[in-house]
Amino acid sequence: MLKSYVLKNIFFQIILIAGVFTISSCCKATISFKEVIKNETNHLIELKRFRNGIEVSSMSLAASSKVETGIIRDVTEDSMIVVYDEIVRAVHYSSALKTPGTNSKAIKASDPRSFYNSKSYQVVREGDLNRCGSSSTISTFTFVEQDYLNASK
Repeated sequence: MLKSYVLKNIFFQIILIAGVFTISSCCKATISFKEVIKNETNHLIELKRFRNGIEVSSMSLAASSKVETGIIRDVTEDSMIVVYDEIVRAVHYSSALKTPGTNSKAIKASDPRSFYNSKSYQVVREGDLNRCGSSSTISTFTFVEQDYLNASK
């Protein structure tokens, strides 16, 4: 009888230790998204965003700088004007634009250098899927000197 009691006690302790270990090792999955806009040109850039032809936001990037933001691409925007040094302009049309724009020099959403084309972004994904399924995604759009030269033509 004493042997049965000892075995039950050992079994209970093993279950208790395993339960404590399991509870203490639980974690919550975290998923984070960050978008970055880099300006690798030698020019001041201003981004003016539009929805239904109305400017909804703007931001500036100094030459050779970057801005880290939450989400920078808004699916309801229909276009953006990129202004270099307050003079040279480039228009980017998004796929949300209901009627095709009339600017023949505008950068369409499908263009490889479009701000609204997800393929124009460098995407870095990090995560440990074996540990809680946590992940981090950083998408970076980089304005380069060639973008300025194309806009100034």
